[in-house]
Amino acid sequence: MQTNKPLPSAIDAEQAILASILIDPLCLVDVAETIRADIFQGQANAAVYRAIIELAAEGKPYDSISVANKLESQGNLDRLPGGKAYIHTIVNGLLSTANIEPNAELIVNKYIFREFIKQMSACVVAAYTAEDATELLDAASGIIYELADKTQSRKAVELGELIKSTDRDIREIYNQEFVDYGYDLGFPEIDQVLTGIYPGDLIVVGARSRVGKTAFMLNIATNMLAQRIPVIIFSLEMTAKQLMYRLYTAKAEVNNDYLRNKYVKMPGEIFESLKAASKFFNDKPLHIDDSPSTGIVNIQTKARRFFAKAETAGVIFIDYVQQIREAGNSENEQVRISKITSALKVMAKELKCPVVALAQLNREIEKRQEKIPQLADLRSSGSLEMDSDIVILLHRDVNNESLEERAKTIINIAKHRKGDGGLYKLKYKEQYTKFVEDENVNPF
Repeated sequence: MQTNKPLPSAIDAEQAILASILIDPLCLVDVAETIRADIFQGQANAAVYRAIIELAAEGKPYDSISVANKLESQGNLDRLPGGKAYIHTIVNGLLSTANIEPNAELIVNKYIFREFIKQMSACVVAAYTAEDATELLDAASGIIYELADKTQSRKAVELGELIKSTDRDIREIYNQEFVDYGYDLGFPEIDQVLTGIYPGDLIVVGARSRVGKTAFMLNIATNMLAQRIPVIIFSLEMTAKQLMYRLYTAKAEVNNDYLRNKYVKMPGEIFESLKAASKFFNDKPLHIDDSPSTGIVNIQTKARRFFAKAETAGVIFIDYVQQIREAGNSENEQVRISKITSALKVMAKELKCPVVALAQLNREIEKRQEKIPQLADLRSSGSLEMDSDIVILLHRDVNNESLEERAKTIINIAKHRKGDGGLYKLKYKEQYTKFVEDENVNPF
């Protein structure tokens, strides 16, 4: 889509911001959280601002001379019309630093208008040949939310409000009201250690194939739904119907062969148990998205839409991280996963909800004698370990011929940013795809 109209810009405001910072370095504090170099329309202005930020990060002065020297050392001085004289021209043209915040708001708005025109133009072009309206709507929604996230100014919480909130929490804890406590997973021994998962938390559940990551996730989701906590599951491997089969059989404690094997006749009592499971899930705030090749922007967009409809935040489950499509070409798999996990952590904070993300562990665990997974087994997956607040690693001897031995599951709380971790045991009811705590088995 082409137009002869120039893109929105505010070059004078950009120059005024730069001049204000060069004259009064404290002005950078007023705009540092709002303005990035790529928000500037003028190439010269972007180069000057980038040099200012780099000097500030190095703890060096960022006056006119220092910035000019920085640009010269980088070979970027030729980006400025007139070279060093450009910097002196914009500084001499400033009348007052008082308008730096309104100017910052103006250039952010112009940036949003430019990006909106560019990216929505691509959507308009795509609409002429698109076959799936939902994908196009998701792409357009993603553009809007991504622009909002990139340009939203996040101001620090006032101390007075922070103290009031903290005092309220203390009173609730003292009175055992627990209003703001996190969500329990549904396994009492583990819940006592974690004391819940909280809005803003990124929880990584890692295991090798066939151990039961998805079953563990669905068991937690069922417990959340029992408390009427909204749950959205992004399944990048299994279909929504397959997940519902598992949810039903685990809830009803019915052998999953009755649903996956057409040659196994279903008795009447099993049918009634499954009807009871259906009744349980029927009125619960659950959404399962099994769209293939889902990207992080689509996940953010759909989660926002779901929680807006539910009128309250809940929990996001993703099965599994390595399957998420990341826009653009990353240098390697580790860089790709790092970008995704960083985005998931940001999403957890922005949407004020826990994000539970499943992850495959690397194959090295199968080659060593000690099979209990450790944090090191996540390290080939980028920043999963670094970005997460909680890491839960599962292990079962899936190749053991004994059903009883295969059921024994070790849960390694390998990372817990708010408290203790450790090893715990669960029992896996393989025929139901359900984990339970065995009263006869104590934690390590």
